[in-house]
Amino acid sequence: MKNLLFLTNMFPSETAAYYRDQGFVAGGNNITYIQEALLDGFDACEGIDCTVINKMLIRRGGKARIPARAWNHCADGEPRDFSFSYVNKPFFSSNLLFHYAKPHIAAWLGKTNGDRMVIAYGLTNYTLSAMAYIKKHAPEATTAIIVPDLPEHTKRKTKNPIIRLKNGITNYLTARKIRTCAPKVDRFFLFAEAMKEPLGCADRFTVFEGLATDTFADIEASRWEHGERAIVYGGGLHAKYGLDLLMDAFSLLEGEEYRLVLCGNGDYVPEIRRRAESDPRIMYMGTVPREELLSYQAGASVLVNPRTGKEEFSKYSFPSKNMEYLSSGVPMVGFKLGGIPDEYNSYIAYPEAETPVALAAKLEAICGAEREAAIARAISAKDFVLSQKNKCVQARKILDAMTMCDVAGEGI
Repeated sequence: MKNLLFLTNMFPSETAAYYRDQGFVAGGNNITYIQEALLDGFDACEGIDCTVINKMLIRRGGKARIPARAWNHCADGEPRDFSFSYVNKPFFSSNLLFHYAKPHIAAWLGKTNGDRMVIAYGLTNYTLSAMAYIKKHAPEATTAIIVPDLPEHTKRKTKNPIIRLKNGITNYLTARKIRTCAPKVDRFFLFAEAMKEPLGCADRFTVFEGLATDTFADIEASRWEHGERAIVYGGGLHAKYGLDLLMDAFSLLEGEEYRLVLCGNGDYVPEIRRRAESDPRIMYMGTVPREELLSYQAGASVLVNPRTGKEEFSKYSFPSKNMEYLSSGVPMVGFKLGGIPDEYNSYIAYPEAETPVALAAKLEAICGAEREAAIARAISAKDFVLSQKNKCVQARKILDAMTMCDVAGEGI
């Protein structure tokens, strides 16, 4: 039996009611889905005894202190997993998390022995410090970090000098932590291959694009009026994600039958509301529960991701929404990013250029002349990701790669 410690950053369904009753609001529904699905995949692998230490994924605002909670990700038995308490304030939550998690990591090390593996989701000061600590006290343990994004590309652009200073300090501390602690990580699972260069892990990485969404079969698709063509985008509504381009492209589509359905939150929301005042075809739904978002996506004519390759972060990115879109069986339009492997080229409809005119032309074609071929491509995409990128396949991929990797030396 292999002992597996999974360091997560999510809003577990098992404790959701407890935290919501205290006024806390979940953040990043898709981030939680990926980690819970991976946890299911690990549990499905024979010979794995998995324990979770979790940092609650909660939006900032309201109560600063997040309470601790013991829970069990399995259906039965005594609580074996733990969400630790921490201060949910900028800078503090970024740089002091290891201080809060350390006693629980130490307790797990104290009660386990033999073949041990530790996997963390997200590259942060906390997860890097945790790996170094584990290597110091259990050098034979195999360690890994799943990296969906590079830390310096997750901060939102701002003109606020105080926030910029805090972000600068956090980025500096993280960069220093990467230099000192990354060599102690045995394996990196990267959402994009290009991440291997800044992390210096070219000899110990595996490309891991995330997980297919297997819950669309349980979702009732939203129904639109007869003849309406719904173009749906769900995710972060930030200018850097290509929202200007999408809005400009939509304005070029003629016809009252088109609907642009936008779900999420971000710095671009005021502009969306402004444009919606002059174009009633634009429908801003706000931040919606995950089930409602999937319903909008399942009932769409086309799903769109307007993120372009112009921003530096795009080459280090495989957007999680792409995998969600491809799982739906609905045609997807998006741009070819540096972080998207070529094996996905036959499943995504790429505009000819990163311009509003080219995007509008592709959306119009998918809704019209190319409709039959687009649906066939979408069904093939769904079959591909559900069979090759499901939670069990991806969890097994991670565990197999960790089993074969060389174990690094002692930590700091």
